[in-house]
Amino acid sequence: MNSFFETSYDRPYHLLNKNLFFNSMDTYHTFINWIRGEFDLHLQEETSGLTIFFPEGKFHLKNKIDKEAIIAEIYLESKVLRNGQLIFTKIMSVYNHLLKIDK
Repeated sequence: MNSFFETSYDRPYHLLNKNLFFNSMDTYHTFINWIRGEFDLHLQEETSGLTIFFPEGKFHLKNKIDKEAIIAEIYLESKVLRNGQLIFTKIMSVYNHLLKIDK
C-alpha cells in the first residue's frame, strides 16, 4: 500500500489528505479503535467522525461508503509540516499493520 498523501499549504496550516480503503465496516471500526488507542493521550472529539488534536494541529477521520467500498477520509492540519508528517506516518503504520492481519 502506498503511503503518499496530498500536501498543500493554507496559512498558517500545512494540509495533508489521504483516502484509505477498507473491505468491511468491521475493519474500519477496528482501525478507528486502534487510532483512538494510538493517540489516547490527545484530546479526542467524536462528532461527525473522529477528530484528534495534537500540539499545533489536528486530524479528522470520516468514513463514506462508495459502491460497497468503505473509505476513510483523513484530513490533517499542522502548523509544523514535519510534525504533521510524523503524525501521518503513525496513522499509516496502524493502517498498514491492520491490512497485514486482516488478510
